Amino acid sequence: MAHPGRTDAKRRPLRWVKFAGGLAAAAITLSLAYPSLLLIAEVVRGPFLEAPALRELLPSLASALVAASGLVWLVVDASFDRRAPRWVVALLVANLLLVSGALPSKAPGGAGSDAAIAAALREAKVQLERPLALRERLRSLHEGVTKLPATSIRDHLFRPLAPGLVVLEDREGPQLTPPEGVAPATIFVAINPERSAAWLTATTLEGRRSALLRDGGLPVILGIPLCSSNAPSGGTPC
Repeated sequence: MAHPGRTDAKRRPLRWVKFAGGLAAAAITLSLAYPSLLLIAEVVRGPFLEAPALRELLPSLASALVAASGLVWLVVDASFDRRAPRWVVALLVANLLLVSGALPSKAPGGAGSDAAIAAALREAKVQLERPLALRERLRSLHEGVTKLPATSIRDHLFRPLAPGLVVLEDREGPQLTPPEGVAPATIFVAINPERSAAWLTATTLEGRRSALLRDGGLPVILGIPLCSSNAPSGGTPC
């Protein structure tokens, strides 16, 4: 009397070949998708992290789910003799090709976000150097900052962080220590008590916390004379 398992094994001579091929495709897919999955988890953990847009990571997440589902089918097939659909292996191979061609572009590192923040700092300087009354300059600065492009720094909801602005009055010098809880990409405008000068500094991302923007290890400080006792034509007198 023939044993049922042996008879079924003879009817499915390529069973383990299919299992090995599908397992290999799923394993490679998961290994390729792993960095994106880890990055998603790191961003969600918050509060801030440098990362590409979520839409660039979603193909890797979808491919990982497909690979895990196909792998479950193959394990059930091999362990309990529940025949998986013939297209499972084809789907796993196609999924592997998909994730290979849809890997996200690498997010800019600290230097990338620093460049964007430094550009925002220079734009703030341009706004403050306009020959207007200080109140008008600050209003123009607020409007200009809201129009600046967002950085590649993202919060725990994957929202890109746009430059912010904090105006500090009656200061004797630039803001060199980011206050507790301040977000990266924040521009500080420190104005002296006489309202004759201002200093611009900004924060960037260092690890997961805000730190002062630096260049070559030194703080980036932009000094601006707000008025002059010998103002030329078109300048702002004190």
